[in-house]
Amino acid sequence: MTENSKAFPFRTLGEWASFLEERGQLRRNRMSMNLRRDFGLVSKTIAEQNGPAIIHENVWGYPGWMIFTEGLTTIQRRAWALGVPTENIVTHIADVLQ
Repeated sequence: MTENSKAFPFRTLGEWASFLEERGQLRRNRMSMNLRRDFGLVSKTIAEQNGPAIIHENVWGYPGWMIFTEGLTTIQRRAWALGVPTENIVTHIADVLQ
């Protein structure tokens, strides 16, 4: 295990999304979303409400594209992503940045 893998326990975005889904912290949006018009407002609203991470599965004009958003908008999800308890997240980030 490398030093980076200790700091970041998820090797891929797919692993991270599966982890969130297992914990009820991921929703799938099948409604058509316009890349230029919809994503900013939807992301802002979800972040303000500490809502779940979202996989948008129907991006208008981009068949087959999926966009993952809000994966790190809550303290709990940030702590999970770093593999630390929520009460240690600030200390952990400071240690990694030094």
